[in-house]
Amino acid sequence: MSDPGKSYRTRDEVQQVRQTRDPIQILKTRLLENNMSTSEELKEIANQVRAEIDAAVNFSKTDTQPDINELYTDVETTAYSVRGCEPSQYTDVAAKS
Repeated sequence: MSDPGKSYRTRDEVQQVRQTRDPIQILKTRLLENNMSTSEELKEIANQVRAEIDAAVNFSKTDTQPDINELYTDVETTAYSVRGCEPSQYTDVAAKS
């Protein structure tokens, strides 16, 4: 449960939810109880995840900004029809004047 510490929840409530309803913790418990993984394997996975996140954060902080020409690269431009909506209602009214 994500909670920055400044919210309407008390610390006890946050701790209670983390212990009883955290989906990651529930999965870990089930994997261990059913002998599908060991605690060492789960710790290794957690370390790999942390390393990947740290690398991504470092990359985002140190990499240069992309060129302005990349602004619209890989942007979907296909118009799709939506039932009950006419495409004409989304056109620029000022352009018609």
